[in-house]
Amino acid sequence: MSQDRQEKMRQLKLKAKRKELAGQLTCLSPSVTYDSFLSVDETITLSKTLYQLLSTLPVTRQLGKGHDEAYQALVQVNSQLGKVSDEHVVLLHLQDRDSGAVVIKVSDYLEHLQMLMDFAGFFIGRRDFVLVHPELDFGICIERFEYHNNLVVWGL
Repeated sequence: MSQDRQEKMRQLKLKAKRKELAGQLTCLSPSVTYDSFLSVDETITLSKTLYQLLSTLPVTRQLGKGHDEAYQALVQVNSQLGKVSDEHVVLLHLQDRDSGAVVIKVSDYLEHLQMLMDFAGFFIGRRDFVLVHPELDFGICIERFEYHNNLVVWGL
């Protein structure tokens, strides 16, 4: 198969995956479209930079493994997000290595937290919950570990 044909196939798969995911998220915000995603390369770079940053930041709060405790911890942090509610943030999710991370408004996150935690794969134990400013100026992360979770919040 030629290089051009392989690239075209890759782009078609990416487009189909993004359309599928955007369709799942349109109930959150009609503004989520195919163009609401970072590129896969940008996602990988952001993720690497993010986890390097997280290793230098203090843990805001250690959590148990329960979903309710994680959800309640995020609800408490949400009061700090009011001043940035018009900002756009990046949400890492289960399929971000195939489609790119999705960019949403903080106000949409505040309104649909539980659904976004599910979409990200946090509730099924397959993904950290990561919501960050594209430049990492601020962020919220619940990093999963074997016996506990760490909540890290910065820049708010």
